[in-house]
Amino acid sequence: YPVLSHELLWSGARAETDAINKLRQLQAGYDVLARYEKRDPFSFMTQERLAVATVDLFESGDTGRRQEVAERYRRLAAALPPYPGMQALAANGLIIGEDFEGAFQAAERALVMEPVTGPQPRAWWARGEALARTGQPDGARASFEGAVKRDADGEWGARSHMGLAALLELGGDQEAAAEHRARAAEILPAFGTEAR
Repeated sequence: YPVLSHELLWSGARAETDAINKLRQLQAGYDVLARYEKRDPFSFMTQERLAVATVDLFESGDTGRRQEVAERYRRLAAALPPYPGMQALAANGLIIGEDFEGAFQAAERALVMEPVTGPQPRAWWARGEALARTGQPDGARASFEGAVKRDADGEWGARSHMGLAALLELGGDQEAAAEHRARAAEILPAFGTEAR
């Protein structure tokens, strides 16, 4: 019931046009999960949903939650080390929480398993973001290119085109950057997102 309650409140918040009402609904959904967490702190589903709920609050303006975002995704990564999808998700959350070293480590754990589990484009993207944000453009570029290679028409390939565009702009190649931005702009709307 707590997860269902959160989902209903989250759905309502997504449709809300008023920022204050949206934040209230997101907070109510978070509160339902947080109360249940006190009863069953080991419920993985609750922990996963709380991580998402925390990101939603943070991205909707509750910027004081950055540390909580990082902590929740560190816990998720530690809870399921042999699952590359969860490691990639954790890396994504750690990017949002600005724990770039933690994001890099989680992405690396996912990528080590890639020969057995198959492509992990989200992990490649997260690795690229972590490296870009820590001043390692060559490694970031290779990582973004790895994501594009594995997910040419998917969300993580598109996000990696955006990362490549930013790196190319910093390097002064405006034409190549514009090509990557245009490619991302073609792909991202299919995933309910826009190129920024």
